[in-house]
Amino acid sequence: MLSIFNRLCLFRIDVIGLLTSVRKEKEYAKEEKIVKMIVLELTSKDLTVRCALFGDYVNQVNHFLASGYVEQPVVVIQLAKVKFFRGQVGLQNVIYATQILFNLDFPEVVEFRQSMIEQGVNGTQPLFIANEGKIVSLEDDFMHLTRKCTIEELQDNNEEGSFIIFGTIQGIVEDGGWWYSACVCGKGIYPQNGAYYCDFCLKYIINVTPRFKIKITVEDHSGEGIFLFFDREASYLLKKSCADLFTELVCGDTYPPLFQGLIGKKLLLNM
Repeated sequence: MLSIFNRLCLFRIDVIGLLTSVRKEKEYAKEEKIVKMIVLELTSKDLTVRCALFGDYVNQVNHFLASGYVEQPVVVIQLAKVKFFRGQVGLQNVIYATQILFNLDFPEVVEFRQSMIEQGVNGTQPLFIANEGKIVSLEDDFMHLTRKCTIEELQDNNEEGSFIIFGTIQGIVEDGGWWYSACVCGKGIYPQNGAYYCDFCLKYIINVTPRFKIKITVEDHSGEGIFLFFDREASYLLKKSCADLFTELVCGDTYPPLFQGLIGKKLLLNM
């Protein structure tokens, strides 16, 4: 008689979750061929599951990562098989059967992302990607490995790279809108032929969500500059998503009084 777990292994399942981590890509020799493997970590509420992908599925993940999307996307994996490895239940792709899909414009994906937001997880945190060498902590990267400069030095600098600025928010620049319409993938959209089109997804979309883009003035001892906070930074500072703030406003064109609470905050900005 098959155990409950062994019965489950006979079936193919569909899963949905936030992609929170991508582990280091590895290579294995199998039947005189080199097979690539990568492990994803998907999170759904209080559960995290690992999914091992092999072969061309690794290329699909790398193609998505190469797009420059740095937040935690919603991933749908269809027809995965359940595996038991080192005492833990995980998932694995089935060659020629499994499908892996990123940030689909489906009601189920929008509903899932909203359910995560309601539990305090908005998916705008950075996606963790293990590098080929030593894994550098966020604190070391931010505080010790990134060059520090003043606002004046940043304005006069023509070098490429990342810089840290320490300053104080002095005001909100009420010039233009404070939000923009975005696809579920997080990218901006624009009207076309009576509908909305996403250049990143390369298709017309149905579900549209508002995202922050707030201009602020920041001051340090050397001078003052204008900076643009997008959704991840603004949501973190305001402790509220743009969609939630929209539900509280009578008119989305006026600047919310909540923004005034940002004035006086001291920040370390990684530019």
